[in-house]
Amino acid sequence: MAVGRLWRAQFSRRMHELQIIFDSELSNSEAIRSFMGKNYYELKALNPQFPFLMRPIADREPYIQALYGKGASEYRSLLGKSEEEIEKDMYDLVQLGEKYPKNWGPEDDLPPQVQSAANTRNFF
Repeated sequence: MAVGRLWRAQFSRRMHELQIIFDSELSNSEAIRSFMGKNYYELKALNPQFPFLMRPIADREPYIQALYGKGASEYRSLLGKSEEEIEKDMYDLVQLGEKYPKNWGPEDDLPPQVQSAANTRNFF
């Protein structure tokens, strides 16, 4: 990809989560399985608290969906795409984060109400 790789560290700053839906056996999901197999650890190292939600679902067309601030989301079908095209789709989704700013800061990675509940010592 000609754009460079700096965008890979921007997931946690630009979106709330990335859902990756694929079939664990069918060939229509082979490219996304291969892409994530090669890139997951780097992406996670660059965005340690960011939720990359990978969900194998049988007989399902592969897709990625990014969730942004204020309830905005973007969907990209991965059917028939190569690893390079998947990387371009992910780059585009990260860039869209400028259009849909997060509701809370990247350092938090959780909504404020969830953080406050998690910080409460007395759950009972």
